[in-house]
Amino acid sequence: MVYVPPYWAHRSVNTGNEPLISFCVYPGDAGHNYGDIETEGFPKRIYSRGNEVAII
Repeated sequence: MVYVPPYWAHRSVNTGNEPLISFCVYPGDAGHNYGDIETEGFPKRIYSRGNEVAII
């Protein structure tokens, strides 16, 4: 289980070779604004470099 506070952008990144399966439940008024993410993106990017994962 993962708790994400209201109004915080979040994402799940699968860095392995097995399928990532998740189930998320949150209140309808949690404050998600996917329009901002679509236009502004996330402030950090996740990259796979060889056998390592880099957060830049």
